[in-house]
Amino acid sequence: MGVRILDLDCRSLPGVERWREAVTDIYCSFDVIPDRQPFHARIVERRVGPLSLTRFTCDDCTVIRSEAHIRQDEVTGFSVSIPVSGRMIHCQGDRSGYVRPGEALVTDLSRPYGFRCVEGLTSVCVKIPPAVTCSGGGFAVAPAVTDGQRAADPALLQAVTAMIDALLEAPKPVDQRRAEHAARALLDLIALMFAAPPAAAPPTPGLTALRRRAEALIRAEATDPGLTPQAVAERLGISPGYLHRAMRGSGHTVQTLIRETRIAAGLHMLMDPGKSDLTIARIAYEAGFASHAAFTDAVRRRHGRTPREVRDQALRHGNPG
Repeated sequence: MGVRILDLDCRSLPGVERWREAVTDIYCSFDVIPDRQPFHARIVERRVGPLSLTRFTCDDCTVIRSEAHIRQDEVTGFSVSIPVSGRMIHCQGDRSGYVRPGEALVTDLSRPYGFRCVEGLTSVCVKIPPAVTCSGGGFAVAPAVTDGQRAADPALLQAVTAMIDALLEAPKPVDQRRAEHAARALLDLIALMFAAPPAAAPPTPGLTALRRRAEALIRAEATDPGLTPQAVAERLGISPGYLHRAMRGSGHTVQTLIRETRIAAGLHMLMDPGKSDLTIARIAYEAGFASHAAFTDAVRRRHGRTPREVRDQALRHGNPG
């Protein structure tokens, strides 16, 4: 099959709505909340055998796939995403965390999820139908592997990325026989990528290791309203000044990371129809904000809309009838 490309450089939210509808036609449905206008996004997609390959590029935004979206298009299976540049904060179920270039992410498409794209994310992705296995039978796409961020062998991860890029950029449609062989080879590479023990990383400087510990702690505990930069430093057993030094060069402060993680958690709950009975104040508290007003202000500053407006739009889109 040939390549399909959607390219959007919109000046208004209605443009995002039109792009979202087009994406649903070739991939699966989700809500996109841009951080700013104009907003640019691009998706390149090609079907290769049973697989759907995509390259997704976008400005900073939040993407949510809710229960309503799942009921709407009935897409199942799993995806393996590999950031090429930028990074994402991913959340599915009780798991969340940063995914950076050099790492892989497994997502269950039949369960709600959300991620926030930062620093102009570009990622390649393989969408795999249920019950597809590699030729050796050693890798089955099943719930057991959908645990979010995955350790992956660096060399094999690069090989998977290069193969996806090559298939997306092939100038001619791939015939069925060659497509089946290519899909099987790609699945085998993915199986090896996750099965092989990651190559030993060189020793990291003390500050880098400390920064990663701080980020992991914040991702795990940001919804605790009592989590502050001072509390993070205390739990790590260091001074606030040393923590600030460790975070230099990461692109965010401790307070910024706490706030962004809380906003992502709150947006995920706002767009989940299963939580439509929760008040905005309750969601604010469960996301870690000290008050309804603090949550509203954070969402408005980030997305230009109130939490109620975000929820109303998501529910209207997910329940068109």
